[in-house]
Amino acid sequence: MRLPVLVFVASVTSACAVATAVPPQTAPAALSRSADAPYFTTQPYDPRWWGQFEDPVLDALESAALAANYDVGVAVARLEQSRAVFD
Repeated sequence: MRLPVLVFVASVTSACAVATAVPPQTAPAALSRSADAPYFTTQPYDPRWWGQFEDPVLDALESAALAANYDVGVAVARLEQSRAVFD
């Protein structure tokens, strides 16, 4: 009775030990701007995109959320810093 259990445990353990060290390499997907031309724009991104709704309540909520969220503030500062390095 012990031999079949021992063989089973050994085969399961050895099967788990076999793995490739290098993940398979895949080519990155190519961006095709010509396929969906109406969905792409060359205009710069407006970070205050919610202003297009012209809603003062939404503006107040977004301003309060941005002022209270220090993680977003730090991220914006780092983004501006990295852009300044490359400009």
